[in-house]
Amino acid sequence: MKYMLPFALFTILLYPACTPDSHESRIKAGTNKLGQPVYQDQPFWQDYSIKYYFPKQNKSKRSLYQVASDRNHNIEILSSDGLLLPYNGHFLTPGELLPVTTYRHMKNKHIAGLISYQNQFVYTDDHLLFSNAWAGNFFTAHNMRRPSIFSGDKDFNFLLTDGSDLVYLGKDGKVLWTASIPHVVSIKFNETRNNFLIATADSLSTFLPAEKKLVAIFKGAGITCAIPAKGGEKIVLGTKKGYQWLKESGIPEGELITKVPCSEITDLEEINGVLWFGSTRGAFKLTKENTYDYYSSERWLPDNHVVDIAPGPGGSVLVLTETGLGQICFSKMTLEEKAMILEEQTRKYHIRYGFSCTGENMSNGNLSSMTLADSDNDGLWTAMYLGGQLFRYAATKDPEAWENCKEALIGFERLYAITGIPGLPARAYEVMGYESSGYTNAFSESTRHLFEGSGYDVKSSPWRKGTSEGWVWKSTTSSDEVVGHYFALSLFVDLADDTLWRNRAKNLLTALSEHLYKNDLYLVDWNGKPTTWGKWNPAYVNGFEPRVGDRKLTSSNITGFLQSAYHVTKDEKYKQKVLELFGKYGYLENLMRPMKEIGKVERKDSGKISSWAEMLSEEWNHSDDEMYFLGYWCLYPYALNEDLKGKYKEAIRDHWEMLRPEKDPTWNFTYAMTGARDFDLDESIWWLKRHPLDLISWNIENSHRNDIEKLPKNFMNRSTKEVISPAEGIIQKHNGTRFELDQAGNGQSEETPGDVWLLPYWMGRYLNVISAPIKETDDRRNVD
Repeated sequence: MKYMLPFALFTILLYPACTPDSHESRIKAGTNKLGQPVYQDQPFWQDYSIKYYFPKQNKSKRSLYQVASDRNHNIEILSSDGLLLPYNGHFLTPGELLPVTTYRHMKNKHIAGLISYQNQFVYTDDHLLFSNAWAGNFFTAHNMRRPSIFSGDKDFNFLLTDGSDLVYLGKDGKVLWTASIPHVVSIKFNETRNNFLIATADSLSTFLPAEKKLVAIFKGAGITCAIPAKGGEKIVLGTKKGYQWLKESGIPEGELITKVPCSEITDLEEINGVLWFGSTRGAFKLTKENTYDYYSSERWLPDNHVVDIAPGPGGSVLVLTETGLGQICFSKMTLEEKAMILEEQTRKYHIRYGFSCTGENMSNGNLSSMTLADSDNDGLWTAMYLGGQLFRYAATKDPEAWENCKEALIGFERLYAITGIPGLPARAYEVMGYESSGYTNAFSESTRHLFEGSGYDVKSSPWRKGTSEGWVWKSTTSSDEVVGHYFALSLFVDLADDTLWRNRAKNLLTALSEHLYKNDLYLVDWNGKPTTWGKWNPAYVNGFEPRVGDRKLTSSNITGFLQSAYHVTKDEKYKQKVLELFGKYGYLENLMRPMKEIGKVERKDSGKISSWAEMLSEEWNHSDDEMYFLGYWCLYPYALNEDLKGKYKEAIRDHWEMLRPEKDPTWNFTYAMTGARDFDLDESIWWLKRHPLDLISWNIENSHRNDIEKLPKNFMNRSTKEVISPAEGIIQKHNGTRFELDQAGNGQSEETPGDVWLLPYWMGRYLNVISAPIKETDDRRNVD
């Protein structure tokens, strides 16, 4: 069954509210019972894009020139094919640009220019300056050669250029002033100063209508556009190398600004007090913090070469590019409303046999072409979604959340049942003949030899016949899968209020724990051998030198597993095993080792990686971070005593400090689980708000940007000093670095929001560091 979005919520996206101003309202945070800060979930401005493409025809060159909208919410685009309008576009479902056929007399006109004047369309063609508004009464001959750039004053007088002549045309059709000025690139009217701002490729002038006088105010090079800004008191000048602030007199204020996402500026527009830039590599806007929100890639635009920017209907911003129109919309919603939108996407597109899966094999972002296939980590990604839904149910008692939990648990039960081996879960299962060819994880040439003969290599098929006729299951289940199982099943036992279902989760966790205990802390596969990564035995763990991260990681994880088993089953043997690992094998020392001591093992052979220690310490492993932090939900809450709980909290804090620059709410809220009061709540909310609603893997490029400070190659794989906004970066699961700048996605896949966004949001709700939604009218007195 597909769950439909409630109509009231659907209208959030269908009918965007007015545009956001430069200062977003915030409600002062309160505190919860632990004295932790609580974000009050008031509506905020969420941006998203609706795209319209210009269909290609016979490989002929077709161009788009200008875009405008009118008071009736119509949008028109001037192109080499005449006037176009956007048709049938929706969020995640692009539309197209089709010919405007509204007025029959327009069919044979050769439109040269288009603007919005007093919220109505005004055009130029070969002969006339005219409009279909005002009862069709406004039309006048211009006697120019197809003027394409023009602007109007307050009283229907217009300044026009045809590339060589500049003409000031009165509302009665009389030529009030004229001059020969070639290469004009833009004309803008300054309402405050009652003058026109005229930019050429190498100069800036103002035309004073009352005095019929042209005044040169600035000389430069590579000028592409200019606009009055800040109430007409300033001028912003766009160039091929950046932009410049000028006084209204033309005197520069400061240097040319080049530290921007792209310095080759193509257009400027001030929309509701916000300065927007078009460039050859996307659009961006100036924030009140003097940084830039960057809109590039097909997440936002049909292509990155911006031709024109204009205000659009409903507070949207129209960004015209060489191949189409991107309508950037802003809708007010709470975080919970955003969660429901992403929940709808998860349920509609990403549920396979109850598992939460990435959508693949898409054609240029087309969701209708998506397929759901098995992965190496069906259990892990679903465990993270299930954890989020358990948090959601605990916080809201929403029956839909409970149904989602039950469906996922049934999928987990079959992961165990289909192998026929007690306590061994499969990675995935599939109908025989439709399984993927092998492992979805790639092997590099430098490490391939380490996996030969392990069962986890390109030469071996991971698929085995299942206990169900006609089904197969994927073997060599890994440690990250097991971490996910303990995370979700432990939460299920603790948070479910239905005894029958709680016992079903308990049975799975007990079977997994018995399997590990009886097999000397190994996960034993179909062939009687430990899986490649399913090893927590001291001989394996302590075989790594202390600086290798896996020694700390496996010690931390198995401690959490055994504590969880003891918590759920009350079987004393699990507690004793923990104490044995601490006292005899140094697992407590291992897991308490500071993160700053984790590092790289030098290669013995510079030509290739010759050992597992070298491979595992080659660089910081972000999958390990995910395994740690999910495992902390078994490590800290189920500590055997308060002394250990204090030690665990310090280990978690130490790790969290290392990852703070990522601003990932999953790490931050997991640290908050320990009772910490400083856990970067503001950064977490920033991440949740700025994360895009579009989770499609597009071609993303940020490495060219001059507004971000880049770092040399380092062990942590942090390419920049500050992490970029999730709205601008690549879509990452929590096992990937937030500092990766570029990706060749081609719109071929869409990540499931279930583990990416819904888990941290509902974790915050469960921990009561995010409040239930607050209606904007409920608490206006507390708005800053």
